Amino acid sequence: MDMTNNAIPADAEIEGVPAEAEMQPVDESVDTSPRLVITGETILYVVIFVLALVLRLPNLGSFPLTAAESHEALAAYRAVIPEAAGNPITPSQPLMFTFNAIALTIGGADNATPRLVTVILGALIVLMPLLLRRWIGVTRALLLSSLLAISPVLFIASRSMSGAVWSLALVLISIWLTARFIETARAPFAIAATIAVAFLVLMAEPAGFVIALGLVVGIAFAVYTTEDSDGVLRNTISEARRAWPATQAFPIAALALIVVGTVFLIHPSGLAGIGELIGRGLGGIFRRPDGLPPAYPLLISLVYEPVLWLFGVLGVYFIAHDDLEASNGVARFIGRLLIGWLLFSVVAGLVYAGAGADHALWFTLPLAGLSMFALEKVFSPIRDFFWNPPAWGSYLHAVGVVAILAIMTINLMMFGTTVIGLDMTIFAPSVTGQGLDLFLIGLVVGLTLIGFVLVNAIWGPRNAPLILILGGAITLFLIARAVVPLLTPEFMQQMNVQSWFRLVFVLLSSALLVITYFLIGSTWGPGTAWRGLGLGSFLFLAAFSLSAGWRTAVLNADNPADLWHVNVAGRNLNLIENTLREASLRSVGTPYDMDITVQIPTADADDTPVAWIVRRYKKTRFQTEMNESVTTRAAIAFKTDPQPTLGGTYVGQAFSAAFTWDRSTMLLWDVIPWLYDRQVRYQPTASQPMILYLRSDVYGLDPSTTFPATGGEQPSSQPARP
Repeated sequence: MDMTNNAIPADAEIEGVPAEAEMQPVDESVDTSPRLVITGETILYVVIFVLALVLRLPNLGSFPLTAAESHEALAAYRAVIPEAAGNPITPSQPLMFTFNAIALTIGGADNATPRLVTVILGALIVLMPLLLRRWIGVTRALLLSSLLAISPVLFIASRSMSGAVWSLALVLISIWLTARFIETARAPFAIAATIAVAFLVLMAEPAGFVIALGLVVGIAFAVYTTEDSDGVLRNTISEARRAWPATQAFPIAALALIVVGTVFLIHPSGLAGIGELIGRGLGGIFRRPDGLPPAYPLLISLVYEPVLWLFGVLGVYFIAHDDLEASNGVARFIGRLLIGWLLFSVVAGLVYAGAGADHALWFTLPLAGLSMFALEKVFSPIRDFFWNPPAWGSYLHAVGVVAILAIMTINLMMFGTTVIGLDMTIFAPSVTGQGLDLFLIGLVVGLTLIGFVLVNAIWGPRNAPLILILGGAITLFLIARAVVPLLTPEFMQQMNVQSWFRLVFVLLSSALLVITYFLIGSTWGPGTAWRGLGLGSFLFLAAFSLSAGWRTAVLNADNPADLWHVNVAGRNLNLIENTLREASLRSVGTPYDMDITVQIPTADADDTPVAWIVRRYKKTRFQTEMNESVTTRAAIAFKTDPQPTLGGTYVGQAFSAAFTWDRSTMLLWDVIPWLYDRQVRYQPTASQPMILYLRSDVYGLDPSTTFPATGGEQPSSQPARP
């Protein structure tokens, strides 16, 4: 590829127009002013963006901030409000810190404000395939935007202060800027790409370097697996590397880090966040957060985005068999880049211990990219002169597939709802304690399919069956462990006939799905059959994924029984915040001037969700011990036995700052109702019980009097037991 700008001479002869042609007189009656042309494609992108934004906004501030969100939000809040109570906090996501500081300055300090910037960025990511439209094509860009719009992982992560969302946006911007530099050789594109990569690695989030490495590995994989007999690909990369203006780009990137990291030179200590980010990123290689299972982001991706995995693997098949346009070398290169990127993401998901649920975005972009190749085949018109199928044949089959899958799912869900209400204590603990076996089945099946396709593409079809044999053996073993308890007399006595009919309908629906496929294939050809099956499966799984994302992000945002959430902040923190506001109005006449004492586990732990709900109270004291020195109008302390002795007469009310759920209590078949509506056998429990104390005069009691007969105990220097 030529890396120089080829300017067209002013006297050049354009094809079909002689250079000596005389200028024709301009007809002034013709309107030559610029016009805005709105195409159907533009309307589709507007609809996709509006849908993505509207889905992310409801109830954004209804749920308290999590522990990770509180740390980042308080870091920005205390930087903006220096007189706020608590020590300055070093952020671990400096780029988000800068934008949150601006948002808190402009929009106030409620729960929604620090999340709003990420929400907008998440909606903009849905439109970013437009940047790549010139290389991947109009149809694929639209498909990629649609897939990102329905991605539950991107949807859920965008509604929180997730650094992984910022990493994903920076990766897409870096790809576009680099491609534009290769295309035009203009230095500003290279400089901007260097800045974007610097922000990705040093400012977005601690694990930002992982997704950057994934892109690099993907490019290397594409270079070494794409046929390049004439050396055009390698020459293009070599020329781009030599032409890269490193002497200009690196100093400008360093200056951009300083300017943005210090909130445009207003908060110089913000640069400490870069060191914090690097430390946490390296620590995540060896240290797994409490409560997270191994391969957590991979498990999240498999559970929430089955549609992307199914069509992503299908896209790998098409790309590996070179089933793309023979003349479109860019498409082949991008396809192989996405395969290498996905491979690295799988390894990173298994190895990187510090990854959270939002790091399932490592898989979302490469899977969505691979899926667009498969969906392009599904939506392409059928050209079969032998069968001559009708244009509506595949769509009719798709409607039937959706109906059959719905019948199958409804019956399976009803069966699982019945099982979750049965007594499973009749089985040995070794059987009933394996609640994640069905998750493991999905993990093994997914990895087996990926391994089969990749081995078939790289080492040939002779070695691929070995992967199927190994994965099939492990899957059958796990399925046997799940099915055997259903065959015991103790279990069958508890089941009614109707429940067994549910399983029969599941089997009949599966058979009907196969029969319909062959019936359509024998009538209108195999092309119509597999396109109808693919389209119906996509519609059904897309609806399931989007609904799962909505339940997790909106309906179950504070439910730890959801796989995404671990130690979530309880919604009752909002009630505590409102109670403190009313108490302050009652005692001092203003909403946020009351003095409060908050107990924290360590001296540097004043960044918890409880610390966030008292952020506006500038007279708040944080201390590790609660004793007679506490005489403030309100106090928040850990619930202990015996309760602490405070320096006054207080009335206490217990609450939970966080909730957790033991996933090992989920039995084998409990996974089915859990997947449908997060129904669980054992409910979540409080993990951080605390007590809100209000001084008797604030509460409205005279310390010299007693409680009413039905009101409680005699107030004293000891707090009343809630």
